[in-house]
Amino acid sequence: MEKLSKAYPGGVEALRDVDLIVGDGEVFALMGPNGSGKTTLLQAIAGVTRPSEGSVKVCGFNVWGEGWDRARRLIGFSPQEPPLPRRLTVIEALEVLGGLLGMPPWAARSEGLRILSELGLKGKASSRIGKLSGGEARRVAIALALLPDPEVVVLDEPGSGLDPGAKRRLWEDALGLLKGRTVIFSTHDPIEAEEAAERVAIMHRGRVRVLGKPSELIERYARGLRVRVWTSSLPGYLRPWRAGRGFYEFRVRDEGEARELMSILFDAGVSIERIEVVRPGLREVFFEVTGEELEA
Repeated sequence: MEKLSKAYPGGVEALRDVDLIVGDGEVFALMGPNGSGKTTLLQAIAGVTRPSEGSVKVCGFNVWGEGWDRARRLIGFSPQEPPLPRRLTVIEALEVLGGLLGMPPWAARSEGLRILSELGLKGKASSRIGKLSGGEARRVAIALALLPDPEVVVLDEPGSGLDPGAKRRLWEDALGLLKGRTVIFSTHDPIEAEEAAERVAIMHRGRVRVLGKPSELIERYARGLRVRVWTSSLPGYLRPWRAGRGFYEFRVRDEGEARELMSILFDAGVSIERIEVVRPGLREVFFEVTGEELEA
């Protein structure tokens, strides 16, 4: 995508001059808080929301220009709030989509059951969608995106509403189906981005602020350890690196320096609720490049 911008009526600018190249077969994350432009960008890639300016190309075909029909046949899209028909069974929903895609009923059913089995939903094929758990519904949404056998899979917040363990299981179950495809997903969870993505674009207020492999971004922007001290106040001579809601955070080089800081705090008589030694991740990278906290 090149120079991608999107402005809504009233002057609300959701995207501004976004340039991204996602490699063939790469798992790529857009990470940022709600309102950072992630969903708008994914919808522009998937052919759902037309950008105000710029272009999106998939396998050389322009999603919003000449060749749009070929481009969109290569994309499978799972929106953040998929409009799943609650009264249909899971397999019926896949068969309906298959019919819209021009698949014979037997082919849609066979392929649908295969995908459900890979996603751990084989026993849910006859269950009504309205009776599924949140995690099961997320998996059905991914199954629908995969039914047309796309080369590019676009997933908007696939782990939304799931606890960390459920997110990991979702990605583990989906890996076989996603292997060899280009996957672009959004998340506000830095752990999900670190664990699932090969590269990450951190988005903030409609812009890509930084881009790279998670390990490289952490090394570049958030080296060392952090000591997070939960207390109501500190002596004036102690200068934290930053302050959050109910805590102060100090940067240290290693565990030895962390122990020295703890001794200083205890000697100063600081009333401490708890202390955490935090190994930095993409949450700290986000703070470094935006100056704002990434809310969970």
